Amino acid sequence: MLELRPRQLADELKAKNEQELAERMQRANADIESAKVAAVAELHGHAAELATNMAGKILGREISVQDQTSLVEESLAELGQMN
Repeated sequence: MLELRPRQLADELKAKNEQELAERMQRANADIESAKVAAVAELHGHAAELATNMAGKILGREISVQDQTSLVEESLAELGQMN
């Protein structure tokens, strides 16, 4: 019986460590996914801004802030539909 107790404690510690590891992995994966979503959104914003600036140069005129906002929102909506 004396040997059973240390084995039981070892098994319990192992199970606890495995559970903690699984929880850490789950949190890490959630953090990675959140960072990925944020990075993609930021890239979409930069791409839309660059496209707006290029369109303004092509048209040979300045685009108003309101026009730029509309174009950015439209571009983001289109990019969102692609994913």
